[in-house]
Amino acid sequence: MRRQIPSFLTNLAAPRAAAFRSLATTMLGIILAASVYPCRAAERVALVIGNSNYEGNLALRNPANDADAVEAALKALGFSVVTKKDLDLSGMEGALVDFRRKLTKGSLGLFYYAGHGTQVSGLNYLIPIGAQLREEFEVKRKCLEVGQVLDAMAESESNLKVLVLDCCRDNPLKRGWSRGASTQGLASISNVPNGTIIAYSTAPNATADDGSGKNSPYAEQLVAALGNRPPNGLELSQVFREASRAVKRQTGQVPWLNMEASLEDCYLWTNTTAKPSPGLGRYSPGKAARSHYEREGRFSYDPPAGWNVVPFPGLKYRISHGAAEDGFAPNINVVVENYSGTLEAYVAGNMTTLQKVWPQMKVVQRDPFQTDDGAPAVRLLTENEQQGRKLRQAFCFFGTGQRKYVATCTAMAKGGERFDPLFLKSMKTFRIH
Repeated sequence: MRRQIPSFLTNLAAPRAAAFRSLATTMLGIILAASVYPCRAAERVALVIGNSNYEGNLALRNPANDADAVEAALKALGFSVVTKKDLDLSGMEGALVDFRRKLTKGSLGLFYYAGHGTQVSGLNYLIPIGAQLREEFEVKRKCLEVGQVLDAMAESESNLKVLVLDCCRDNPLKRGWSRGASTQGLASISNVPNGTIIAYSTAPNATADDGSGKNSPYAEQLVAALGNRPPNGLELSQVFREASRAVKRQTGQVPWLNMEASLEDCYLWTNTTAKPSPGLGRYSPGKAARSHYEREGRFSYDPPAGWNVVPFPGLKYRISHGAAEDGFAPNINVVVENYSGTLEAYVAGNMTTLQKVWPQMKVVQRDPFQTDDGAPAVRLLTENEQQGRKLRQAFCFFGTGQRKYVATCTAMAKGGERFDPLFLKSMKTFRIH
């Protein structure tokens, strides 16, 4: 009898074949999973500036309050936040240098500014406290150009850079300039560095309301959006969209968002404690779900302590991942497939085809084991290299019925042995529902 090979593993080596979609996507997700980690608390750094105490009729009531509110919201999401208020030009430049030095490779950096801002010749400037701007030409040497902020974040090699400009308040200084105030607000930034999100409190060439309450309308709604904890997780770009919609409904002001469409989702918070509704999608109602539960996939397991569970683009089920080291996050990813053969045949079919695709892959150890529920399972410990990274991967196979499960546990090869017991402990909690 011809051995049945899982459909997603057949004909992988043939360029014209369209098979192997599930596991190929899984393996790609393992490499790309490091792009999720910048959103972990340990790599989140923010600089928050609120300039209120301008002279005379330039004074603003809310930026200092806005800075306090944004600081609190970011700290609740695990950011390391430095907050500065009423800075002159030297103070703003110094704070930017310190911020740049705190941004590590692969981090998430966020710069928030509330205060006066202006545009000159298509460039945007943040106005320091004490700046004497008698004529427009003085802006270039007495204010902080926004491009400097973008440059500082870009050279840091952080994975994601976020610039929030709540600074489009009306600028009374312009009324005294010889050229007048023909252009209001800030200019649109067309040359956005890779991996950057720019959020404006209002549209280009428009002014924003400072607000009649304790905070500006934009800061108030941004803080509210950052404080949400939706069941599917708190995704960064959705935070800005939600805040923007709320501001527009409230004031008619139209906030603006500038970002590359190809940016991956960044989850600031994920719901790792949600439990399924009783009995939904379960074959064994008597078994409670583990902490990471996928109802559609009918499986659950307990990830290692302190790990995040997040959705990942292109993958059907959420992955779990730990803190990143050297630009890579150890992770666990699960694929489910209908396969009527035995578990042993499923393991053999998988590994035969995988070794055709990655002939350099070495099987270090093969262990049958049992889950905590007494279900049979097989672990194949391998060493491999993908996209220039040397990896240590444990493939864990489960399922004696029609549905089979492959959990791929991945760490960097260097020092990866310390993850072996963590992965095995987690996989022993694997439960099919």
